[in-house]
Amino acid sequence: MRFKRMLMPWHIPNTVRTQVKQNDSIIYGRRALNAQLPRTLHRGTIDFDVWSKNPARSANQLQASLDNVVRHDGYYDEAWKSKSGKRVYSVIEKDTKEVIADFTEMPDRSYFKIVGGVKYQTLQNAKIHYHQILNDPLLKKRWSKAKGDLWHIEKFEKQLRNGQRTFLLKSYPFKVIRRY
Repeated sequence: MRFKRMLMPWHIPNTVRTQVKQNDSIIYGRRALNAQLPRTLHRGTIDFDVWSKNPARSANQLQASLDNVVRHDGYYDEAWKSKSGKRVYSVIEKDTKEVIADFTEMPDRSYFKIVGGVKYQTLQNAKIHYHQILNDPLLKKRWSKAKGDLWHIEKFEKQLRNGQRTFLLKSYPFKVIRRY
């Protein structure tokens, strides 16, 4: 299934990435996959998923930064509980009610890769995360997304094993994987 490319105002991704750098947070989920996979394996996504040491403060700071950029009160943040029981803080655009970013508490062990100065969840850590989703009956609605993302990661790993160079390392400058 093909996803439409999301048209997002230029200021939103730049502001979110800047905020992630400042708060020493980690982007996970599809944005993390897209940062590490070649463009041919990218999947469409609407929001940013971010692990943060203090998710409430990070969401509030992002909302204030976005309001400052657009020069009016165009965003708000709200808290809710996910099905897995974790507290999630979302930054939402007021006009469209579209979620810009979801902030959750940083897990105990989170491995990341630095791409363009921003921390992203590693592909190996993402695989473990998606297998956990597939084993959890409460998260049955997310199974199809998890299967698709796993397929993209495994396809990329297969290309690496077979020596196919369908990506440019120069356009994706990786630093060494570090444990957080």
